[in-house]
Amino acid sequence: MTKIKKRRRAKKYNYQTNRRKQNMKAKKLPTIEEKSIKTEWNQTKSLRYNMESMGLSFDPNNSVSNGQFNKASAKSSHQVPLQNKEAVRKGLEEKAALPEAFNLRLSEPETQYVIYMMEKYGEDYKAMARDKRNYYQDTPKQIQKKIQKFQKIPDLYDAYKVMKEQEVQSGNR
Repeated sequence: MTKIKKRRRAKKYNYQTNRRKQNMKAKKLPTIEEKSIKTEWNQTKSLRYNMESMGLSFDPNNSVSNGQFNKASAKSSHQVPLQNKEAVRKGLEEKAALPEAFNLRLSEPETQYVIYMMEKYGEDYKAMARDKRNYYQDTPKQIQKKIQKFQKIPDLYDAYKVMKEQEVQSGNR
């Protein structure tokens, strides 16, 4: 018997796409989103000239070696006059030094699930794992991590605490 050869479908030319538009889009330079760089950027000058005039390194491999700044190699063969654009470099350094805000999020069903588990079992994670509402069959450790994540989100956890305090106060009356 002979082997069955794979049939390859002939590639069809797509007449609906505009090839000229695609090529122009591919050649387009990226837009600069940093405002301080965008205002100081000179379209008529080269990339190297713009970077060096702002006090930034064009080629980090030449300016940094073994984790230390190499001033001798940072100076290029053609000197670019710094035109009070050191503010751009300093602004970028300050922005990089700011701590990045991280956003933790839990979906509404997952929040309700975590609250239900905390209400019913407290900190007994093994019992939580055996609960009938544990649809995804989370292990005790996975449930513990979900609860810890819930506790790290101040908006959700603070609202939960306020709700619990109101329940306790209404129960005492």
